[in-house]
Amino acid sequence: TGGWQVLLAECGSLVAQVNSGAGGVKAGSVARVTAIARLVAAVLKTNPELGPKLAQLTDTLVGLVAKFCLVAAPPLQLLAAVTDSLASLAVKDPEKVMDRLAGTHLLPKCHPGDSSQLQPGVVGALLAGQETVSGEYPLLVSFLRLMSVCGQLPGARPSITFILREVLPNY
Repeated sequence: TGGWQVLLAECGSLVAQVNSGAGGVKAGSVARVTAIARLVAAVLKTNPELGPKLAQLTDTLVGLVAKFCLVAAPPLQLLAAVTDSLASLAVKDPEKVMDRLAGTHLLPKCHPGDSSQLQPGVVGALLAGQETVSGEYPLLVSFLRLMSVCGQLPGARPSITFILREVLPNY
């Protein structure tokens, strides 16, 4: 458990930086936590049964996603790696994963007063603003993988609508 504690401490350091304001976030910390998130994603993709043992780490990563969804330029690769981890966890418990993401601005949502109006969430904003420009789609691929597991859930309807309206016709 010592190695995982070091990884958790690194994530905790980034949480503290984000809490101090977007200007306090160090690129090196984001890069290290992105590497950690990729490691967690790879472990969970290979063996989703390890989800409970990595719960503290994945909870911290989801908390970071929630915080980064509130800043102007969230780290695309970090969000993609965490979303990929959640897609693996969703294989065992899709409802829990969708519940965890409901508290973030990551996924598309329906407008509160008008369910026909779709808010694209950070996934949509990054797709339009960064991924399309660069021609690389790490978050979109992770998001599609997540929806391939959770798409049948009622909470995923806005995400499925977004895919049908915005992704399939254009990409």
